[in-house]
Parts: sequence; C-alpha cells; structure tokens
Amino acid sequence: MRSSIFSSSFLSDFRPRLPRTALWVIVTIVVVELGVRSIPDDVYIVAGGWVGEMEAVHATLRESDRAPSVVVFGSSRVRDNIATTVIARELGVAESTVLNLGLRSGRSWDALRLYRSHRDRLSKSSLLVFAADDFSFNASFQGSPRHSLLATLDERLRYARKELRFPVEITSLERRRIREQMARFRSRLLLDWLLESRSRWRDLRRVALAQLGVRPDRTPQRDENGRLKGRIGAGPEEIEADVLAAEMAGLYASYCIAPHLEAEWDELMIMAREDGVRVAIVHLPYRHHCYDAVLRNHPAEFAMYESTLRNIAAKFTVPLLWMHSPDAWGLEPNDFRDYAHLSLRGSTRLAVSLSRWIREQGLMP
Repeated sequence: MRSSIFSSSFLSDFRPRLPRTALWVIVTIVVVELGVRSIPDDVYIVAGGWVGEMEAVHATLRESDRAPSVVVFGSSRVRDNIATTVIARELGVAESTVLNLGLRSGRSWDALRLYRSHRDRLSKSSLLVFAADDFSFNASFQGSPRHSLLATLDERLRYARKELRFPVEITSLERRRIREQMARFRSRLLLDWLLESRSRWRDLRRVALAQLGVRPDRTPQRDENGRLKGRIGAGPEEIEADVLAAEMAGLYASYCIAPHLEAEWDELMIMAREDGVRVAIVHLPYRHHCYDAVLRNHPAEFAMYESTLRNIAAKFTVPLLWMHSPDAWGLEPNDFRDYAHLSLRGSTRLAVSLSRWIREQGLMP
C-alpha cells in the first residue's frame, strides 16, 4: 500500500508552530491596542484635532445646566458661521441655551452620535437646526478621521459600495471606478477598526507633549460669538477663479449619493419627531460666485444634492432654509475668510438673518 501524507501518523506528528518573533509581534500589537482603547476619549481634548474637537462639543453639552433653546448641528461651516451669542440676543433667550455643535467635516453620522449620547438633554430643545453641505450625501467624500476612529463595526460595514445613485451623465467606466474606490475606502475603515492605535498615534503624541509642557494645550476655545475655534479676520475681496473652482470641485469629486447617508438623516428626523422637538434644515451660503463655478462645472451633481435635501425636508414636513445667495442674507464678499467660512462680522450678520427666519417661521415657542 502506498503511503499518504494524510495518514494518521502524519497528522499526529503535524505540529504547526508560530515563529517566536511573529508571536511576540502579535502579543505586542494586542497589548498596544488594548492600552490605546482603554484611554478615555476626553483625554484627547488637549490635543485639539479631530477627536479633541468632538470631545469639546461633548463637554459643551455636559456643562450646559439649562434646557437648550436652539441647537445647530453641522460641519465647520456651522462651527465658524453660527454666532450663538447673536442668535440668543435676537431671539431673546439665554446665551447658554443656544448651542453650536458644528464639527470639521461634520455630517449626519456626527449629529447622530451627539444626539444619541445626549438625547436626554437635546430632546428638551425648543429647536434643532441641521445644516447640510454639498458633501452631505456624497459617498465619495470620505469624511473626517473622526469617523475612522469612532465608528462602530456595523457603521463601517454599512458603508455603501453597490447601492449608489449616480448622475445620469457619467459613464459606466466612471461608475466602476467609483465603486472600486468605495471598496478601498471600506477596507481602510475596517483596518482602522482593527488597528486603532495606527489612527490615534498623532493625537497621542500631542497629548503627551502637552502634558510634558513641550507643546501648548490645544483645547478648543470659543470666541465672543460663541464659535468653536472661530476665525476673526475678514478674507480677501476676491478669490481667483481657478482656486474657487478647485475648492468646489473637491466637494463634487466622484459624486454619488449613498442611501445609508440618507438613512442617517431619516433617523435624525424620526428621533426628533419621537421626542416632540421642532426641526429645521438649512443650507448655508457660500462665497459670492461659488455657485457660478458649481453650476458651470457640476450641474448634475448639484441638482442631485439639492433634490435629495428637499425630498428629506418634504418627507418629514420640515422647513428648509435655502441660503443660496449671500447677498440675500446681508453678506458681503469680505465677510468670508475663504470660499465658505465666515469672519466674526460675517457670522454676526448671518446670525441676524437666521434668527429673523426662525421667528418668521414660528419655530420658537
């Protein structure tokens, strides 16, 4: 009888062994990961950065000792553009009850995380304002490192690859390229979940240096208008056309609508309805002539964004403030620091216009 490598004697003698060096590498990685994951997120607040900024917003909500009147969620355009002290004055409410929860590259995922974490407090608000951006539903806009650091495994697995809506004008080749790009992005999200220390290294270094006094404490601060890390100065009167076009192109690159991002907006609306809280949606203005570049170079993509946002507002019977033209809201070119973010004066002017609209809509009790 011929011998076989699968004989019982072979199997009983087979003892796969992991090289000692590889074993030590694995043990070291596991220990480092467990150590990093054991660090509370609020430690990162002194580092500033993506997680530190989120923790500063959490701190704002924890420290608020009164039921909120107006709470505004959104991206850095909310963070830099919404003057809470001015809104409080215009609406006749206490300053501490108007909250700016804007975050760099903030989207519906950030708003959901904040609302779920502080639902007991936020459900007592008089008005929730959700600000949308051109990238709010664009799956190809890969969001902030905050999402890569803090999203749950389920949220990472849900990230759309196949169920995408594209502008009708793009080719099948371009659609395939975008799908492949999305697959790579989801793989990176999963890698960041497995190796969290890889993503947190920069902030950990900043925390250590701040505690040693080598680098300054970067805890985010608010300015006199209540804006987190608000930018004070005015911007240039004009921005070169090619610079403007490049800024806007970044918001519309490989544009496709992701159903899971729409679903997050639905969930926000449903939770607010369940809690009996009034809701408004707002699209904040860009700098003068920005939309000329958008409509010239990305008309189909812009139409998809606008129709998606209007459909959500109609679906939940929520008032939508479409601040398309900066002129209509009292903003001048040098009220902007760049293509989208306002100076101190600009944020004051915008707050007056937003407050007037809130009163006209009867959104405050």
